[in-house]
Amino acid sequence: MNNDNNNDDNEVTMVKVQYDNDYCIGYLKGRILHRLNGPAFIHHYESGLVECESWYINGKLHRLDGPAKIEYYESGLVKSESWYINGKLHRLDAPAKIYYQIDGSIHKEYWYVAGKKHRLFDHTVDYSKIIKVESGVWFDD
Repeated sequence: MNNDNNNDDNEVTMVKVQYDNDYCIGYLKGRILHRLNGPAFIHHYESGLVECESWYINGKLHRLDGPAKIEYYESGLVKSESWYINGKLHRLDAPAKIYYQIDGSIHKEYWYVAGKKHRLFDHTVDYSKIIKVESGVWFDD
């Protein structure tokens, strides 16, 4: 397979695996997941809609221009996003892992740098415990 004449993707093979009612598509370089210009692993719901997309380079979750793993609800809305660099959760300017409610609102956030919990911020925010009171935001212990 040749994507945009990129030599690193010249030997990448697309494989489709069918389960009972759903299926996965993987892009393999040898025996490892690898793709430079899109997700290397895509899992589909029975309906055909995408359940999960994961970007891999040389077998490690990795993406510079967005989350390396995105999970979706059957409705198509984003369920979670995870940012990885070289197989480690990593994001400097925002949470590296975000979970969303079915309505699209944020449920939880986790902050990581180079695979370690980021200490400059409260590294876990659980929005289900936030109670809005008039003009302030209060946290329920």
